[in-house]
Amino acid sequence: MTNRILELLKNLNIDKKTPILIGNSGGPDSMFLSYILKDYNLILVHVNYHKRKTSDYDQSLVYEFAKKFNKHFEVLEIKHSEKQSGNFQAIAREERYDFYKQMAKKYNTNILFLAHHKDDFLETAIMQENSKRMPEYWGIKKENQIDNLLIYRPLLDYFWKDEIKNYMLENNYEFAIDYTNDLPEYTRNKIRLELKKISVDKKQLLLDEYNTKNVEKLKQTKEIKELYDNWKNQDFDCDFLKKQVLKKELVFYLIHNNFKNIKLSKNKLENIILFLESKNRTSKYKLADDIFLYKQKNMIKYSI
Repeated sequence: MTNRILELLKNLNIDKKTPILIGNSGGPDSMFLSYILKDYNLILVHVNYHKRKTSDYDQSLVYEFAKKFNKHFEVLEIKHSEKQSGNFQAIAREERYDFYKQMAKKYNTNILFLAHHKDDFLETAIMQENSKRMPEYWGIKKENQIDNLLIYRPLLDYFWKDEIKNYMLENNYEFAIDYTNDLPEYTRNKIRLELKKISVDKKQLLLDEYNTKNVEKLKQTKEIKELYDNWKNQDFDCDFLKKQVLKKELVFYLIHNNFKNIKLSKNKLENIILFLESKNRTSKYKLADDIFLYKQKNMIKYSI
């Protein structure tokens, strides 16, 4: 464990004086990340949704850590009653990332560290597979960008959840436990509980399989992008699509790059292809509420 921590720190390639936001919930993963990076210029950002009786305790843990190691601490407090309606998870994520962007601007940085680990990667990949959708990427990316915010997940290649928790216990580091993570009410929680029954070796094999798929996806993405550019140069003529082998991948790329928040299952992709290849040269296909894909004289149009 110690060697892997040292390897992680060696590979960070970030100056210790550079301001770094760390999303810290008070849980073992984000507290672990904060401890091993305590010599860096950290700004601990915490979101308190007040959903649990222990929410204020979680916040106090992060605050005390920041105070002990002389780090900046920022908190966004949201009362649960404000978020009763709609999809709480989606709303919560939007609120969280808006807060991160505000703090990045305040501290003149564009770097955010999150404490996702190997189990998080597997849970996400399995959820994607169970949904029958075609993901752009299996699992969680180690790095990605939202607007100007660069997001890094340093733990993702190195540690499992239980390793982190055991390390924290062995070193008497305080952390909070979110008991709702073990309640089988959400799809992710059900997958998490199933993964607890599997050995680390088997989980690693499964993770390696998804990583291999991602390598193949990256290679294929390059090929698809070239096809897409050719298609675009032909004004998205539907006859071009008929000649392709990678139809699903090409249509997925088209939708993903031109529409936001459209969820695509394999069945939906097949229906879109049938629509585009149909003899009807002028028509429209409903992608979502008030969002349509149009055919006009056998050419694809995003809007008319």
